Amino acid sequence: MSAHPHLDADVAARWRARRLSPPELLAAADHLERCAECRARVAQHQPEEVAADLQRQLVVPSPALPRPVWMLATAAALALAVLGGFAIWRQLHAGNASARAAAAPPSLAFRDGAGRVTLDARGGVQGIPAAWQPQVAAALRQPELVTPPAARALMPLSEAQRGAHIATATAVVLESPRARVVLTPRPTFRWRPMRGGVERWRVDVYDPTFATVATSGAIEGSSWTPQQPLPRATTLTWTVTALDGAGETAYPQLPDPPAQLVVAPAEVVAQVEAARASGSRLVLALALWHAGALDEAVAELRALEAQNPDVPVLARLAASGERALVAARGAAPAGGANRSQPSPITPNAAQ
Repeated sequence: MSAHPHLDADVAARWRARRLSPPELLAAADHLERCAECRARVAQHQPEEVAADLQRQLVVPSPALPRPVWMLATAAALALAVLGGFAIWRQLHAGNASARAAAAPPSLAFRDGAGRVTLDARGGVQGIPAAWQPQVAAALRQPELVTPPAARALMPLSEAQRGAHIATATAVVLESPRARVVLTPRPTFRWRPMRGGVERWRVDVYDPTFATVATSGAIEGSSWTPQQPLPRATTLTWTVTALDGAGETAYPQLPDPPAQLVVAPAEVVAQVEAARASGSRLVLALALWHAGALDEAVAELRALEAQNPDVPVLARLAASGERALVAARGAAPAGGANRSQPSPITPNAAQ
């Protein structure tokens, strides 16, 4: 201990930090009993209840106890007061921290359909069904969508991969569905003649073995919806044949890639419909994206962006979806011919 008439700064600091040795604690207690100034200086760093107790403990020694016994009792009382004070401070601090966290503004908030979504600084999401919160949080933290396997499986080969170097003009453009995953088993097929003279057409749909699974027969117009549902979870190829007086000509023709589609499995469709029922555009967009229905997913993201024009992360998310959509319609799939079918998504799995 210092010979200074008052507790020096080091001893006072170690007193508050509960780092005094037993002899130092006894000496400090003895000094505090005699020095009102040091008592006040130490007490002002304690919570109010502990400070009052500290003042009461150090007013006068008990005449019923010999001095050494009284000093030990006082030191023990002071130690308990400091420990109790620290415990009270920790509880108060924890409570204040919780209150501050509850009152702190979210790091991101936006409207989502009829609801409101918030993302806090710790990555917690509110306003979204619990099963989808991890995927929503991941998409908002890193707004860059990756082409899902279901859509990547339908990405057309490039001209170089098809062995063609010069694209030729075609008389008929097969518009939709082309390189798409569709949710309905009865999609509408659409095509666009690039020159006149043909009034009748035939649409044929084939499975991977080139067996015909649906045909329109001779029809007029430039669209057709099959009467019977198409098989799900398998790659289907479709053609349009021009029926004119000169014979039959089927499209697409080389070097154009084949027109293909996949009807999503029933369990994937059920998950998309559950996401739709949630009322959240963002949840629906992510469900559509993972199902491989990229066009519909991007449409939902753009609608969400329009609802929140001042939220840049939503604009970035929609833009990344559009980039992936363009790539899916014209780039080569990773692994070439190694193509997979859509699989059920797990909403609470990491992306």
